[in-house]
Amino acid sequence: MDYRGTGRSDRPTDAQKYSFEILASDIEAIRNELDIEKLSLFGHSNGAATAVTYARKYSEHVASLILCCPLLSPVDLEMNMIHKIALSPSEVYEDARTIYKSDQPMASKFGSLLGLINKETRYSFQYYNTDNSLVLNKIQDDFKEELGKDLMEPSLMKGLISNGFFEFDAFKYASELSMPVLLLLGRYDSEISLENSMKFALTVPDGYVNVLNESGHHPYVEQTKETVLEINTFINRKVDQLK
Repeated sequence: MDYRGTGRSDRPTDAQKYSFEILASDIEAIRNELDIEKLSLFGHSNGAATAVTYARKYSEHVASLILCCPLLSPVDLEMNMIHKIALSPSEVYEDARTIYKSDQPMASKFGSLLGLINKETRYSFQYYNTDNSLVLNKIQDDFKEELGKDLMEPSLMKGLISNGFFEFDAFKYASELSMPVLLLLGRYDSEISLENSMKFALTVPDGYVNVLNESGHHPYVEQTKETVLEINTFINRKVDQLK
């Protein structure tokens, strides 16, 4: 689904119309509309936080949960910053290091780092093979041309941040996620902590890990066939056991 505030979905300009809980309620509205009793839910990056929020609140409707390169807790955001600084160009490294060591709140540090390191450089960190960024860039550029506007309403991130983005912690709810959970990871992901995801797989009641060795933060772009195979294998194996 396109989140509210993104893609073809409606775009409220009020930041208070956005939170992980509200986005999870949108999933439930879609499920009701389509009359699906149980679904296998896939969430990527911060979409994983929405998926966890949904699975916790509507567990009876979730057959399995796939969390791809997920935001699970502040540990991931901490590692995101550390990667950005460690991989930053030499001319901005000292300034980036100073930002990280400052007493600013995490949200302020993030904003400062995003302003310091240009977008192209930051995006290049997300890939095992930086040439693969061209694939996603083209998809996004074509989509923006079709829509005639940017892919995201700025109020979306403002709302998520003001409603707990930097405090989100899936580990608090791990015991409530009784469905099979797959952590699908790219070994060269600089946006999250692989160790945090692996730990989460061992914390939930029924968790599994699969690491794709030639992927960064976007395995569905870099290793598309392998990603599809792993998801289908997991769903078919785990959901069939529940029937």
